[in-house]
Amino acid sequence: MLIHSQREPVRAAILYSLEHYCHESAVFLAERLYDEVGDVESLYLLATCLYHSRRLQQARHLLSKLRPSCHAPSNLLHATICLDLDE
Repeated sequence: MLIHSQREPVRAAILYSLEHYCHESAVFLAERLYDEVGDVESLYLLATCLYHSRRLQQARHLLSKLRPSCHAPSNLLHATICLDLDE
């Protein structure tokens, strides 16, 4: 399991990939991070990467695992995805 100090470089690489439109690299790194850590923040980061790579169904399914009151940014992303999917 990654400790907090080891997660930050991975998070930084994911955010860098997103900022430079390397969406598939961001998804790959976020999947690895979520698999290793499995917390709400890494789930949200993975869903964000999936959203930016236009894999909306996967992102919606991933976010549906959370309780609605669990994480406010995830709720906003879930609502945005549902609007994009016309659901």
